Amino acid sequence: MTKYTYIQKDAIGVYVEFDFELDRESNFIGTTFEDYKAGAWVLLSEEQIAFRESNPDASVEEVFNMRLVPIPPEVARTLEDAIREKIADLRDYDTSWAVNRFSIAGMPCWITAGERATYNTSIAAAELLEEEIIEIPLAGQFFALPVPLAKGMLAQIQRYADKAAIVTARHIAAITALENIEAVDDYDFTVGYPEKLTFDLPA
Repeated sequence: MTKYTYIQKDAIGVYVEFDFELDRESNFIGTTFEDYKAGAWVLLSEEQIAFRESNPDASVEEVFNMRLVPIPPEVARTLEDAIREKIADLRDYDTSWAVNRFSIAGMPCWITAGERATYNTSIAAAELLEEEIIEIPLAGQFFALPVPLAKGMLAQIQRYADKAAIVTARHIAAITALENIEAVDDYDFTVGYPEKLTFDLPA
């Protein structure tokens, strides 16, 4: 008995076999792979069926075209790739709270370089005007601090940031100098950063 094998993208298993040829008046019948993608029933030839049987892992398109699409060879990961990836991870770490963090009154926070510059300007103005207290926004709150205390805190934060930046630069230099992928992958860039600062508010 003659068998008719069709492909239909919405059918269970895609490949459907009948004992009869589908009626064109009652079904959406096509002849091209574009017709198949549009939802048509497309009858496979004996050659296409034989190709599928010889290549059971072939895709529907490969069966229809009776041609396997070669899989591009995997590009080997180079030392340069490994170094670039490791430095990118390092920069993410350097800009995260793993590094950029101090605590004030038990609350973790951070002041960016731009904010430090702004606060320095404000503190200098307060000193010039001989003001005793300055209000500094930190961690979503506002802290009224003696001007000398605020100035000292900001100086410590700036020096912490300077030291952390030097550690990061040294890690980048060390990673760049590594000579094999395994050494790059094993490199630990989380070490060497300065101890995080803790500030208590005056009673």
